[in-house]
Amino acid sequence: MRKDPYVTDIYNFLYGYHPVLFGSIEESGIWAILTQHSSIRKAIILKAKIKELLSPKILIEKNIIDAFPSVNQILHCSNEDLLSIIHNVKKVEYITNFVETLNNAKENIYRFNHKELYDFLISIKGIGPWSAEFIILRGLGISQWVPLNEKANYEVFKRYYSSKVSFENVCKYYNDHKGDWIHYLRAYEYLKIKK
Repeated sequence: MRKDPYVTDIYNFLYGYHPVLFGSIEESGIWAILTQHSSIRKAIILKAKIKELLSPKILIEKNIIDAFPSVNQILHCSNEDLLSIIHNVKKVEYITNFVETLNNAKENIYRFNHKELYDFLISIKGIGPWSAEFIILRGLGISQWVPLNEKANYEVFKRYYSSKVSFENVCKYYNDHKGDWIHYLRAYEYLKIKK
């Protein structure tokens, strides 16, 4: 971004910024489900409650360490227990579908290319195009692709680039980092409002 004349100010503003990455595909997928038609604040609370219920606690030098639960740990939780936390039957169904599909995958999904992974994810009830792209970018850190199904990506592009510059050419310029590039543009839009 430093050499892209259209976004030099954005690069300087975001210097040191790193996109949020989740620790696992299951964590990012459950986050994507929890945020569907909900506020971020509510999703944070629900995710913390899931973690509290299902994560093993390890004591290391007087510090309690816990991680987001694994697919296996989530699978062993009853729908009733999840429902007592989430209070939304559809989201419990979607989370259950998601973790069961991950658990039953016959191939190592971490070896899938973007298209295979995207197709696999959107085949899961409760995971749509936005959630699939979110999981790929934030759960697996795969940034070679721009979520083209998001109109907001084109809109933010148009705000910072001349009409003589094509979206496709800028994507080619950023090559394997075009997912990061569009995320930085979107993050800048959000953060400059907060400033």
